[in-house]
Amino acid sequence: MSASDLTTHEQILATAEQLFSRRGYAGVTLRDIATAHKMRHASLYYYFPDGKDQLYLQVMERNFQRHQEGVRAALLSAGDDPRRQLQAVILWFIEQPPLDLTRVFHADTLHSPNAQRLLALAFDSMLAPIVDALERARLAGQVQLLDAELAALMLINLAQGVHALPGLLLTSEDERQRMGAQMLEMLWQGLRRE
Repeated sequence: MSASDLTTHEQILATAEQLFSRRGYAGVTLRDIATAHKMRHASLYYYFPDGKDQLYLQVMERNFQRHQEGVRAALLSAGDDPRRQLQAVILWFIEQPPLDLTRVFHADTLHSPNAQRLLALAFDSMLAPIVDALERARLAGQVQLLDAELAALMLINLAQGVHALPGLLLTSEDERQRMGAQMLEMLWQGLRRE
């Protein structure tokens, strides 16, 4: 592909990502993407010869790559303190557009091998860095864990859940950070009474 083709390819991916994030895989057609991108429907096949599945996979691969880079950067920015690391991860997820993993893996009708590939990408990009950080903290005696994968899933789901809250609760960056800190504190301390 030429440089202009690569630019167009990236622009199509950005347009498709916006549509898929709002309506899911099943709720978007190639015609919808072509219309939103102001191009002919048939022209999409030049960039994505295998059609909608190929386009969706590339959108999600790009999305997961961005998440992997963001999660790793958040962990690094917080140093070696596991509490600060988890808080940085929560805040990073809160600041991102919502990623409805339930819809990606259950409601969207991708063919099974593609669904398995996306599941592996999601694990590698979002969960694995958090699991690694939690395991390092466990080995250093800084945290007690029954299951690092479950703890990482809980952390991501808590952070993603912020996007489901009414906008009145999160009117500013300070409110999002405050909520992220409270979420982490609840996860860190548990719900026990002392």
